[in-house]
Amino acid sequence: SDVQKALQYNTPQFVDEIKPGKLGNMLLTGGTGFLGAHMLRELLNTTDGMIYCLVRGQQSVSAEDRLRANMFYYFEMDIRPFVGKRVTVLDGDITNAQSLEALEGLDFATVFNCAASVKHFADFSFLKSINVDGVRNLAELCLKKGARLIHVSTVSVGGDVIGVDAVEQTLTENQLEMGQETISNGYVHTKFLAEQTILEMVGSRGLDAKIMRVGNLMSRQQDGEFQVNFSTNNFMSTLKSYVALGCFPVSEMDETDEFSPIDEVAHGITLLAGTDAKFTVFHVYNSHTVEMGNIIRAMQESDLNVDVVDDQTFNHRLREALADDRINAYVSPLVNYSLDDDEVRYENPSNCQFTVKALYRLGFQWSITEMRYLRQAIEMMQTLGFFDLEE
Repeated sequence: SDVQKALQYNTPQFVDEIKPGKLGNMLLTGGTGFLGAHMLRELLNTTDGMIYCLVRGQQSVSAEDRLRANMFYYFEMDIRPFVGKRVTVLDGDITNAQSLEALEGLDFATVFNCAASVKHFADFSFLKSINVDGVRNLAELCLKKGARLIHVSTVSVGGDVIGVDAVEQTLTENQLEMGQETISNGYVHTKFLAEQTILEMVGSRGLDAKIMRVGNLMSRQQDGEFQVNFSTNNFMSTLKSYVALGCFPVSEMDETDEFSPIDEVAHGITLLAGTDAKFTVFHVYNSHTVEMGNIIRAMQESDLNVDVVDDQTFNHRLREALADDRINAYVSPLVNYSLDDDEVRYENPSNCQFTVKALYRLGFQWSITEMRYLRQAIEMMQTLGFFDLEE
């Protein structure tokens, strides 16, 4: 199939062909988001091309003012000295094909798409307009311009397997469709459909594109700064659930997660963006994992009250909390499908072996997730009031 044709080189056997490349002038979408802001700073620091930033203006705030406010929030950085020299701010929207037509006369060779709606259970047509139709519009623009599309996706496209006897499939960089279930989560499903759209266009129409699947986007390695709309971060919402319950099950202390520092993700994406056109998918997340036991300890050391309890106690407290109107909203992220005996659901794991090898060849390596980093990330969230429970 066209999709398989587009994916065939994303394996370790071809990794010695990974070499850095030039990006030329760039178009960046989603610059007012957490990753988008870090991409803009990374591109300013490590490339020398012009950067066109496509930003949606709002009735009361211009596109440029939105971008300036965001960059000041994350970096205390005034981008005005760059505007007109390295940065051009354009008012537009990827869901509006006409606003993209206005870009056809600009000189750019690489498009970084960080624009997305990450609301997991928003209206499907709203999610589709941004996450699928908007991506198709950008891909068509790239085909017309002969430009390269760098699209930010998620390893969550690996989806779930359902049923007691279900066999997990590991998502690798040379796979997309593997029989996974994505349709129950609108966000994941639209990200899957966007990848399918891009890869079909790579295979059938010669689109030059790379998909960057990211993982658990977390606070900066250098100082712990976290995203302004932290309430949309799924993983942190789960940690808040354990604070609301006041406990964590001992059986899950050895479960592993990864923390991808946002500044390192932006650097990795920028390096991978210049590689040969045959490489179409990368898994840009931290290859070092951390056990939940370490995360719980970091929470305890930050004066958050989370006891380690046996499973029976944990399940009892969870059921009590779900019946309590004061805190049931806080613990709802923990309602895993195994509480419903009819439908046992497992999230498919992913593997980043090809991408890690590629990044080493480009001179990049992920930081090990240390206790200092975990504590800094949690304490930053505390100062923002994230773990506070309303009475």
